[in-house]
Amino acid sequence: MEKSKSATATTEKKVTTRRKKSEVPSNGHTEVLAQPTLVPEERIRVRAYELYLSRGRQNGSHESDWFAAEAELRSHTA
Repeated sequence: MEKSKSATATTEKKVTTRRKKSEVPSNGHTEVLAQPTLVPEERIRVRAYELYLSRGRQNGSHESDWFAAEAELRSHTA
């Protein structure tokens, strides 16, 4: 048996979501969340290579060099 459109419409539930409004602090100022500083990938790549060279060109630590370079550059631009 096929249901008619009106019967289907009455049995379907509408799902709605409500978003909470941003709360404004009592002092009237809006709070700004800190955004991570974006550092160009090329600068990270160059600094990671410099760290690799300073370690005597030893292989096996490319990820730690990358993360150290990224953290260093972020701290300088923040």
